Amino acid sequence: MRRRTLKGEISFRGTGLHSGDPAECVLKPSCDKGFIFSFPGGNSFCLEEGSFSGDGRGVTLSFPTGEMIRTPEHLLASLVGHGIDDVEISIINGSEIPAMDGSAIEFSSAIMEGGIREKEDTKDFITLPVPFGKEYPDHNSMMWLFPYEGFKVTCVIDFPGTLIGTSCLSLEIDPSTFHSEIAPARTFALGTEISWLKEKGLARGGSLENAILVEEGRILASGGLRYGDEFVRHKILDIIGDMALLGRPLRAHIFAFRTGHRTHVDLVGRISSLFR
Repeated sequence: MRRRTLKGEISFRGTGLHSGDPAECVLKPSCDKGFIFSFPGGNSFCLEEGSFSGDGRGVTLSFPTGEMIRTPEHLLASLVGHGIDDVEISIINGSEIPAMDGSAIEFSSAIMEGGIREKEDTKDFITLPVPFGKEYPDHNSMMWLFPYEGFKVTCVIDFPGTLIGTSCLSLEIDPSTFHSEIAPARTFALGTEISWLKEKGLARGGSLENAILVEEGRILASGGLRYGDEFVRHKILDIIGDMALLGRPLRAHIFAFRTGHRTHVDLVGRISSLFR
């Protein structure tokens, strides 16, 4: 299977979810291998040169000369979801990837409309010889990856005492299913979290135009929910984006139970140490 890049440049402009500041980036075809991040001033780095951290509200990528970019997971998920291996992500403005509508559908649609080009080189998959994972008793969560010929995600979320409740979904991920079943699912927050998020300097760019708000007794979402199980679909979107931090396409069946960015990033680090 050949490596893939874009046919042409694609620009995205919007607001950073957490900073609330203007954010702009451009995707460019790349002759090099992997995901390359470039910044104003001329510095550029491949993904593997960066370090990453995750918390309950997103991922942060940090690079050797101090540049950082927050919330790249929806964009990275779109690249992985469409089988893109090689691309330059040029940060034009801001320290975040634009939030767009809180999902990945605008990224996914633009990639499809712009077109994809196959290269001569073949893909370099990460293939697991045995199951690999970890349980996280402090969070009552677990994440396991099983040997598999394709890429599949089975996810269980559990938000007791809320309208989200418990939900499970299992999907084979390919460009078609990613675009139609996963990319449109939006990020969400509980009403009880908002004050805490604001105190931490987060979600300053959040609104009902780019997030779903779940309060006691009601769900607030622009246009209503896009799926009856939109919450678990968004969690799968985050999983795909966080696994993109491996820097190589993954062949595995992922099983995630009550996980979040911190869990995903921890497991990515452990897998990366095995396949360097």
